[in-house]
Amino acid sequence: MTRPQVLRAGLVSLLIGIALLALAGFFLVVPLEEPEQILGAFLPLAVGLVTTGLGLLALLPLVLGDVPRTAAAMAWTLRGLAVLGVALTALGVVRGDVPWIAGAVAPLVVVVLMLKDAGRLASRAAHRGRGADHDD
Repeated sequence: MTRPQVLRAGLVSLLIGIALLALAGFFLVVPLEEPEQILGAFLPLAVGLVTTGLGLLALLPLVLGDVPRTAAAMAWTLRGLAVLGVALTALGVVRGDVPWIAGAVAPLVVVVLMLKDAGRLASRAAHRGRGADHDD
């Protein structure tokens, strides 16, 4: 992909992700008419975390360049999104009722996968920072 294509895809992904996170936040703050409406928070939250993360991962190398600190910045970005995901999921669990809070599994799976990727990026940044050219 060319740089303009990556920029466009990253911006679209970031904007869609932010919109989905805003939708999830909306469902977390408005009064629920039915208990199952809490799923309206968990599902957009999970997809919003993924799309926001992908958008940021596409845009950060364009802004920071392809240097070891970029991988470290990407790792911290994913960790920050994971914290946001856990906080919003916890809020949804507090507001929801059983069995509808089982929908919290979706954003928590996304958080676990984001943290796994953040660990890989941090490890790669540490290896590249020391001058190692190979993958483990």
